[in-house]
Amino acid sequence: MKNRFELILRSKANPQIKQITQISIKRTINEEMKLAAARAIAGIISENELHPEYIIPSVFDKRVGEAVARDVEEATYQTHVARRDRAAQDEV
Repeated sequence: MKNRFELILRSKANPQIKQITQISIKRTINEEMKLAAARAIAGIISENELHPEYIIPSVFDKRVGEAVARDVEEATYQTHVARRDRAAQDEV
């Protein structure tokens, strides 16, 4: 059975998170993956956009899904959670 995290991501219609669902992950989500997602979200807001009323990007900001997918995928490889190696993933 697929893990809950992967099923939730696959059930979303958002094509920007498709990248992260294409990698096969273990049943655990580690702290590095959580931190990567948090840093990706925080990194979306530029210094010009940052003010007391805008510290978290909008849920409709398309940059969020792309950044989180990219950074969490990188964290899976760095922490050896990804089941496939990069070469196999790049061919898909």
